[in-house]
Amino acid sequence: QESGEVADDAAAKASKALEKAAVVEEALSKLESQCGSFQTKAEDLAERITAFERSTADDLAALQDSAKRAADFEGRATEELKSIQESTEAGKELQKQLRSQIELLEQQQQQQVKPAAGGDADDAKNAAEEAERRASALVEERCAKLH
Repeated sequence: QESGEVADDAAAKASKALEKAAVVEEALSKLESQCGSFQTKAEDLAERITAFERSTADDLAALQDSAKRAADFEGRATEELKSIQESTEAGKELQKQLRSQIELLEQQQQQQVKPAAGGDADDAKNAAEEAERRASALVEERCAKLH
């Protein structure tokens, strides 16, 4: 009888052990499934991180290129502004010189016209035309120097 009880007891323990093993096996199966899911998610995340890094590198390169082009443009704009300022100053100086020359020519014309007034009208007209030609030639010469 004792051996029957021992056998029954052993069978009960074995049955409980099998039930526990089945529960552990089921838990392991669930863990394996979750690990596979986590691994898939981790791989997907790694791919997204790599794509983001590439995109960021491309954006940085584009920003650096834009900054270089902006600096180049600023340099050209500064040079152009400097050139415009120099031309403006040269134009002002030319304008002063032309005013002086015109005043001088007007004085010369008045001096030439006065003697001609007492004499021949054609001489006065010729003197005025000559003064006008000189003024025009001087203006053209100064403009040519400016360009």
